[in-house]
Amino acid sequence: MSPPSYLPHTNTLLTLTPEFDTLFHTHLFAKYMKPFIIPRLEHGTSRQVCFEAIGGMMTREHFCDYPDTPNLLSPPYITAEVKQQLVTEFREEVIKHVVERAREEGLRESEGVRGFEKRLGEAYESQLETFRAVKERKRRR
Repeated sequence: MSPPSYLPHTNTLLTLTPEFDTLFHTHLFAKYMKPFIIPRLEHGTSRQVCFEAIGGMMTREHFCDYPDTPNLLSPPYITAEVKQQLVTEFREEVIKHVVERAREEGLRESEGVRGFEKRLGEAYESQLETFRAVKERKRRR
């Protein structure tokens, strides 16, 4: 079963809002993720796992001074299964670290989070109204 067609639009809309941009770049990435990632960039394989986990756009934007050697995560150096396991473990570590730091600093109560939550609620409610209207039109036919 695929997600409703309105979800990708809503997600795209939200990631382009100033509230999301501030929340992500100021808090989540700059304060929490980047300091966690930087020590892992010295070793080639560890660096590539980080790059794989955060994606090409973030890698180019924030870590362009570090060499990108994706072949280190390919055979004969590493199997696809091991690569996936390392990337998954790294993502879990990053999420755990960010959540712990956010809790410690009370990020949930910050203006950026409150603004984002408000925008999120408004965007989903708007999309749900559209979805309900389309569903109602189909039902009437």
